[in-house]
Amino acid sequence: MPLARFLKSAERKGRLSRRERLRIIDQTLLLLEMNYVHLPLKQAMHAINPIQRLKLLKYRLETKASEMEPVMQFHQRLLEIFASLRDVHTSYFLPTPFADQIAFLPFLVEQYFEPSGKRGRVEKFVVSRVLDQVFEANSASTSQAAFFQPGVEALYWNGVPIRRAIEVNGESQAGSNPEARFARGLDNLTVRPLDTSLPPDEKWVDLTYKTATGETLTLTLEWLVYNAGDQSVTRKSTEKRRAAIDVKKTKLMSSRKSFLPGHDPSR
Repeated sequence: MPLARFLKSAERKGRLSRRERLRIIDQTLLLLEMNYVHLPLKQAMHAINPIQRLKLLKYRLETKASEMEPVMQFHQRLLEIFASLRDVHTSYFLPTPFADQIAFLPFLVEQYFEPSGKRGRVEKFVVSRVLDQVFEANSASTSQAAFFQPGVEALYWNGVPIRRAIEVNGESQAGSNPEARFARGLDNLTVRPLDTSLPPDEKWVDLTYKTATGETLTLTLEWLVYNAGDQSVTRKSTEKRRAAIDVKKTKLMSSRKSFLPGHDPSR
């Protein structure tokens, strides 16, 4: 279903009382303030103060006269706090109805480099895979679907140069350095598990690209959401308790494989 419709439905189904929100914050404070041994290092490395952010959030909730914010905004605040730690093994997972839901655009973007004389090489971003059946079902994109094929070069994302758009997306990711955050921003540019990621701010994307013949076109595509089912990432990880598993990366790889048959997500 379209992302906009899903978020409206999720707001109705995923309500949290004031008491439930306070309990989540108390559990988060218990985890980070009393058990997370890397907290002083993370605070110094990234100039963050997640404990104070949690306490401010708790203070607002304890003020009975204050109006509670929408549940999605509450989850967003928690996701932002955990993302600020830049630690892939310390995460906040959203409950039902977000669990197992994947927001996606029907294509993948990957990075590559072309040799270019004295400058050495030029960075480019290519659309590597396209989910054709989604274009066929989308009347708004039918007129340009024939030109949008694997191999076209992605230039702009909603008018923003594609590299900058990836960097902005990477800032909400858990990479511990700029390169890692950029890689993660690229990984989930068009595929975003909603139980571990902030949902896209935009409801649709205008992608400007260059065709094989050098023509520049812009295609409008709506974010969609589908149910990936129980991928059992967490359950499988408990079988090997000594293994450090990146749950979000594993979900991304499984999602790509499920709706883009033939794609090797490990490459």
